[in-house]
Amino acid sequence: MFTFTALLLVGLFALSSATSYEPECTNYPAKQDLNSKAFFKGTWYITHALNPDSTSDVHDLTVCHIIKPQYYSPILYQFYKMTVPREQQSSYVQGYAILNDGDSKFVTQFRPVTKDGEPLTKFVPFIETIIDTDYENYAVGYFCVEHPDGLVGGNIVVLGRSPNPDKIHADIDVVLNRIGLKLSDLISTKKLNCPED
Repeated sequence: MFTFTALLLVGLFALSSATSYEPECTNYPAKQDLNSKAFFKGTWYITHALNPDSTSDVHDLTVCHIIKPQYYSPILYQFYKMTVPREQQSSYVQGYAILNDGDSKFVTQFRPVTKDGEPLTKFVPFIETIIDTDYENYAVGYFCVEHPDGLVGGNIVVLGRSPNPDKIHADIDVVLNRIGLKLSDLISTKKLNCPED
């Protein structure tokens, strides 16, 4: 059951069913002095993602991801809804972290839950790095989960306040360039027509 949980959590940000693994989580630079109250409010949508070590030729995400954070200093609660539009199925994950204002790299404890928030398994640690954000339009992050058997799965994600991947802020390319990527390296949710929540 624990392995299932870890795999489900990697599925939060998986590009497809073909996911490769890293020997350890990559240490991407984190945003300095993150304003937690400004960042962890409202709704974020994953619009683009990349598993940096994936050899897959997948060009579109298959799952819509909605993230609803709530920050009550020093506790961060997050609720994720993942929907596969073509199958009209949704799954849910909740998480929490203890962090200080300014923390942009932290460990969140996640677990899959029912739609009503009833836990399905134990919590699993998930490393989150907020690489950059303007708080109102975009964020670039890296999310990594360590499996009990020692394997690690991580993804670079672009988050937006809208599920529309065409509404990309110009600064995204600058931020991705700092970590050796460009937006065209990532795959998008464009063909999913993810709804607003």
